[in-house]
Amino acid sequence: MLASVASSLTARRLRAHGSILALCLWSVYLWNMATPGLLDRSANLKGTDFLHFYTLGSLALAHRGADLYNLQAQSAVSARRVPQAAGIVYLPLYPPQVSLFFAPLAHLNYAFAVLAWLCFSSLIYFLCCYSVWRSCPNLRSHALTVLILALAFPAFWHLIAWGQTSALVLACFTLAYFALRAQREFLAGLALGFLIFKPQLGIAAAIVFVLVFRWKVIVGALLSVSSQLTAAWLYYGPGPLLCATYPTCYRCWSRDPTKPTPCAPSGPCLSLGLPPPLRSTSSRRCSWPRSRFSAGEAAFLFPCATRRYCSQPFCSHHT
Repeated sequence: MLASVASSLTARRLRAHGSILALCLWSVYLWNMATPGLLDRSANLKGTDFLHFYTLGSLALAHRGADLYNLQAQSAVSARRVPQAAGIVYLPLYPPQVSLFFAPLAHLNYAFAVLAWLCFSSLIYFLCCYSVWRSCPNLRSHALTVLILALAFPAFWHLIAWGQTSALVLACFTLAYFALRAQREFLAGLALGFLIFKPQLGIAAAIVFVLVFRWKVIVGALLSVSSQLTAAWLYYGPGPLLCATYPTCYRCWSRDPTKPTPCAPSGPCLSLGLPPPLRSTSSRRCSWPRSRFSAGEAAFLFPCATRRYCSQPFCSHHT
């Protein structure tokens, strides 16, 4: 059955299906964005998720490290800089160095900043796609197919629709892939270490490389992480990194599961990017154990596959 399905997925059909999907996704996006001002047709702020990073950058410009994990302070800054964003509140999930990265964009007004970020994210995405395409000989004769499927990828659509940071994550994994492909394990670790801004995406990889004894990768990752946290320490001082612990954050969020309360401005809940308890009591009981089980399962299975197939090339050179 699988063989028959695979044989039916010709390059021509992939191009046709990808073109239909891309047309549907991007026509809806353009129609939704084709409004004057900063609100789309659904009355949502354009590039909604980017607002949080724009606010963090604004706090970095003002050296307000104590407010990096203060919900009320960030909401006030967002409303002051982007009046259309009044009432929007984001959970402070990112470590302090993320605010430094977005500080240059905070010099611009929101419209230009979000446009610049979307262009930058698109550039990173297509550079990663192009690099992987070039590294795989069997794909080089399917450039048009790869381009269409890259445009039709729903994750890319969400990246642009919401102004997310997924392109940075993709860049980290792509750089690590090429470093490992070239047997530069230390450089791969440096690239993976940048995932500290979303550490939940790097935990499984860290476990895998420890289990397969790739110590150069681990050392590179630790150096990358320590460099980023040191930069935040030098800019803000020790407060945003050393104040709060995870149990403190848990108590702050547990007062009302439906209305999370921020920790004190001088004590960030998530100084190292640790995930907070979810809002719903039921989801807090179910989702976190499920995610830990999935990460553990991946950490167990992937090393087994790595040990068995480590001698195989990343991309086949057979035509």
